[in-house]
Amino acid sequence: MRSSLRASLSEDNTILIAAASGRALAASARRAFYRPLVADFFDDLDTRELAAATILGGEVETGFAAHELIARLRALATGEKPLGLVWGSGFEDRPELLAELAQHFPLYGNSAAVVARAKDPSFLAALCRDLDIPHPDVSFEKPRDGGDWLVKRQGGGGGIHIRPADDSIAENGDYFQRRVAGTPVSVLLL
Repeated sequence: MRSSLRASLSEDNTILIAAASGRALAASARRAFYRPLVADFFDDLDTRELAAATILGGEVETGFAAHELIARLRALATGEKPLGLVWGSGFEDRPELLAELAQHFPLYGNSAAVVARAKDPSFLAALCRDLDIPHPDVSFEKPRDGGDWLVKRQGGGGGIHIRPADDSIAENGDYFQRRVAGTPVSVLLL
C-alpha cells in the first residue's frame, strides 16, 4: 500500500500545515510520504525534526492574524510547490480566516462554511434535535437557574473558555449550555 501511495504522489509532495500545534499533523504527513512545512505557535524541536521547515505563525493568547499567517506561509513555501494547506487547531472561532486562506492556497479539510455551521450552537442543537441525538439545551439568554448551566464561547475549542453560568457575565459571542451528568469527552478528532 505504501509503495502505491508513493507512486501516486507527484514528484513534489510538499504540504503546508497551519495549526496551533502542528506536530501531530506533521507526523501524519510524514507517515503518508509528504514533506510538511509547518506554521504553528510553538516551533518546537519535535516539530522541527518532523518538518522540512517550520516557522512561528501566531500567539497562543491571540491566535492567528490573517496577514501575518499568509505572509509566513508564503515564506515557508518560497522555492517550494506545496500541494495545498492542511489546517488544524486554532481556527475553530475563525472561519473567516479559513475563507481568506482558501483564496491563497488550496485547503485540505472542512471549508469555512462548514466550520461556521459546526460552531453555531443554534444550528448544532437543531441538527441534533432533528436527528434525535440527545444534546444539552442551549440559550443565548442567561437562565434563571444559572447553577445548572455553563457559559461557552461560540467557536471555542479545547474547553478553556467554559465556565459556570451562576456567577458569569456573558460576553459577546457567548452562549449558555445546560450541564449534563456524565464523563466529559473531547471530540477533537472530528
